[in-house]
Amino acid sequence: MNIATLLSLVLLVLEPRADEDATLVADFRRFYGDKDNTPTMRREAVLTLAGTDSLGAVQALSLALGDDEFIVRAAAVDAIASTHNAAGVQWLIENVLLDKKASKDARLVAGVAEALGGMGQPAAFGPLLDLLAHKELEVRLGAI
Repeated sequence: MNIATLLSLVLLVLEPRADEDATLVADFRRFYGDKDNTPTMRREAVLTLAGTDSLGAVQALSLALGDDEFIVRAAAVDAIASTHNAAGVQWLIENVLLDKKASKDARLVAGVAEALGGMGQPAAFGPLLDLLAHKELEVRLGAI
């Protein structure tokens, strides 16, 4: 078997997974956005994306990091941390930690810090160190 054949087989196996991930993310956004859903229902929606190692999943789950309910935020932190997605790390840093509006939400920043720590990507270490000097205790604790 030559390398081109092997690459074709790998792409055939991975392509359906990308479609499945996109469908899961779209379903999550639709369900999570329904204001009539209880915290338990929102938590269950978050759990459907756990293990979905894609940038789209990280972006969608970031919505839940600012949820009013702790059980939803905790599930989102765990789901994002389980991805280990390098593109997701960069997206969280650029679109939350470095964003003027989003970075003012201490609850959101604390959740992002905790998720970044769990992802274990070296790109997150510098921003996490910076958050140890944050004025909000919640953020400092999230960065540990």
